Amino acid sequence: AVVTLSDGTLDLHGELNRRADRIEVSSLRVTRGGIVLSGHGQLALGRRRTFSFSSRLSKLNLSEFAATPATDLNIGLEISGTLSPQVQGTLQLDMSHSRFAQHDISGSGHVEFSGMQHATGALALRMGENHLNLEVTHDTQADRAQLTVDAPRLEQFGKGMGGRLAGHAVLSGSITQPRLQFSARGSKLVLPGGQRIAALDGSGDLSSANMQMNLGMTGYQGSGAMNIPEASIELKGSRAHHNLLASAHIDHGQGVSGELKLKMNGGLSDPVQGWKNMQWRGEIDELSAQGILPFRLLQPVPLTLAMNSIQLGTAKAAFADGQIQFSGMQWTPQRWHSAGHFTGLNVRAVNIQQNQPLQNQPVPDESGHMHQFDTMRVGGAWDATADEHLHGQFQIHRESGDWIVNGNRDRPLGLRDMQLSVRAEQDKLHARLEASGEHLGEVKLQASMPLTHTETGWTFLPHALLAGHLHLHSDDLSWLGPILDSNLQSGGRLNLDADLTGTLASPRLQGDAQGDALSLAFLNQGIRLEQGELRARFDPDAVHIDRLSFSAPYLASPSDSLLADYRLPAGSGSLIASGQIDLKGDGSDLKITAERLPLAQRADRWIIASGTGHARYVHKILILDGNIKADAGLINQPVTDRPSLSEDVHIVGQEPSSRAGPPTKVNAILNLGDHFYIRAAGFEGRLAGQLNMHGEPGELMHVTGSIAAQDAVFNAYGQSLQVERGIVNFQGPLDDPGLNILAVRKGLDVEAGVEVTGTVRHPIVRLVSTPNVPDAEKLSWIVLGRVPDTSGVDSALLLAAAGSILGGQSNGQLGKSLGVDQISLSQQTGADSQPIQKLTVGKQLSSRARISYEQSLNEIGSTAVFTYTLTPRINIVTRTGTEDAVDIFYTFNFY
Repeated sequence: AVVTLSDGTLDLHGELNRRADRIEVSSLRVTRGGIVLSGHGQLALGRRRTFSFSSRLSKLNLSEFAATPATDLNIGLEISGTLSPQVQGTLQLDMSHSRFAQHDISGSGHVEFSGMQHATGALALRMGENHLNLEVTHDTQADRAQLTVDAPRLEQFGKGMGGRLAGHAVLSGSITQPRLQFSARGSKLVLPGGQRIAALDGSGDLSSANMQMNLGMTGYQGSGAMNIPEASIELKGSRAHHNLLASAHIDHGQGVSGELKLKMNGGLSDPVQGWKNMQWRGEIDELSAQGILPFRLLQPVPLTLAMNSIQLGTAKAAFADGQIQFSGMQWTPQRWHSAGHFTGLNVRAVNIQQNQPLQNQPVPDESGHMHQFDTMRVGGAWDATADEHLHGQFQIHRESGDWIVNGNRDRPLGLRDMQLSVRAEQDKLHARLEASGEHLGEVKLQASMPLTHTETGWTFLPHALLAGHLHLHSDDLSWLGPILDSNLQSGGRLNLDADLTGTLASPRLQGDAQGDALSLAFLNQGIRLEQGELRARFDPDAVHIDRLSFSAPYLASPSDSLLADYRLPAGSGSLIASGQIDLKGDGSDLKITAERLPLAQRADRWIIASGTGHARYVHKILILDGNIKADAGLINQPVTDRPSLSEDVHIVGQEPSSRAGPPTKVNAILNLGDHFYIRAAGFEGRLAGQLNMHGEPGELMHVTGSIAAQDAVFNAYGQSLQVERGIVNFQGPLDDPGLNILAVRKGLDVEAGVEVTGTVRHPIVRLVSTPNVPDAEKLSWIVLGRVPDTSGVDSALLLAAAGSILGGQSNGQLGKSLGVDQISLSQQTGADSQPIQKLTVGKQLSSRARISYEQSLNEIGSTAVFTYTLTPRINIVTRTGTEDAVDIFYTFNFY
């Protein structure tokens, strides 16, 4: 017989021959892609019916059938024996020249069998440096299986695994009286999904008469913020009655930790009844958790566990400073039911921002007086059943206390009443919320949506239709700002009345909203918007903002000399916006007008601006048009030399958001006006000019225009350089403008300075002076205000200045912190021709007067020096101390 079959993927070809009393499979070949199974064998038709078969499986890639790394397995199999008077024989297996996850894998095994009464076998596998050995014995008296694993490099298995694992297990006895003995050790384990375990240790001896087990784990790190530094499980007793003790220390992060404990006692039913009918019956003696949400059972709870059912008896527990009463819980694959009630639960037992238990502490009111507020406590009940349908109800209501809003200043809502009810019937969920309070006002929400049963249980599908109504009336919106952001304060009245439509993934409102006397305060920017008015309409496709307006009062301008001639305008600024926001995402259009609007009112950043803006969203592109003019501004950057982290340092929990915004097109004009000042990096003065900014989606911002410095100075090395020319030209990318800057030290015989040209990325810096002198002298006139010392003592100072004079921050910091503007080291030759080193500390009292103190470092002696400049060429120097003198110095320079 010749058989040839194919379905386009799998091909089979076989040849079968019968010769007298023998049947031969002369050829068998099955192929699937590159995988080949070939073999041959024979069967004798005599009394004992001897048989033999040899086969070879080549190029087996398990990744084509399961989620495993790529493999190349080549396995040989030989089986021989007799079929009569009983089946018996030998099976040999050999694996060689194979690879698993880029590592060599090999193995061998054999099985000897005699009917169903006796069989022995052994299997040895090696993959890379990992070994597995299995030995099996089966007979009518007892069975035994022994497994040994030594895997020092689990990473060779792929799938994100790693670390070392070694273990030994022996399963013996019979089906009705089994015994399992095992031990295992692991270190530096890495599990799929990035979970890590520093150390794992376990051992056990489980049988009917004796059950002993100890499992321990240290250093568990999950993918989230919660870690388990230490956990253990201990089991003692017999099959009929044993005790289980489990505990774990839990680290929630940010210095918050807790402990979980579980104690149980019970026993297993007789396995003679069958494994499918086996049950565990017992009690939970203790279940407690300490930490963020404390939980503790108040009495033992009956518990029954079976293959297809779980039943929990009546239970009472303390939770979140209250109590929960479970009337019972039953679970089977076909039905689940739970019921109970609770009272006194502290719903603010956790401070959301600090992740720590929240205590009842005094809270300041608007006038600053401290009041004691109780955090809100709630009660309620539930009764739910899930079978072919989900039906039941859940209710929760306020019993006492108030809801404290976490923000810059914790504030209570002044709740008087709060009730939430959820009801499930006919595969639909209905929810109703009613709440009222002194600050909250009145909130009523009702909603319903269909439920869907999936393989994992009852759930809401994203496209489930919503139906309901929302009503909000609040005369005090002070609670809203801190909920949105800790730097935001709010106030005013709001009325919202709208139907709830859309889907769970995309909810919609249809109605209108009115706001009056609205206020917003951005605490970190010192901005307060007041007397706000909102008129808005909602429909399923868009939000129409008919009017949104605010007035913005001014804070006093900073007491800064740069703003000495500026006077605040009368009245206050204003902000007006109108337009629509398309909820479908392709038709939003907002117009914004600002009139003398404060954008920042801080000591280091104070800006008032006017202008118009237009924001549109068309064809999934955000289009921004604007024309903004600064009425007044001050950027005051304090001098700082604080170190900063290297770019390759990443702090856990502070990773930048990877979420990208929509493609943006920008057309804007920025005019700095006549009163925009800056003090930063040693530069102080007024900036003037206008920039035109244009950007297309996916392209760098293109900027044209120039900014010029007016009446500006540049402070470097304790000296004040007059900025005679300070222009920054933009003719392309925003980050590489052209430079044309000249800063000069005035009032000296040689007026020297620094000129910077080129661009920000490729600046060209050179020293200039009038009259022209060598660069070393130019630098000395800038830094020291004189010709450099011919002895070379000034060289180190001038060399440092040459590298960093444009920074304006690198020198003078120590001196400024001490109230002086000169600290120098000099060397002179004494009367005995020995060098004398002196430390000089000086202070410029005025443009003509200077005082300094000189201390000898290698001999006893100090001198106070007062220098007065009569003319640029004549100085009077008075000394007192170890030497007293009055000198007149004159200087002539020849160029």
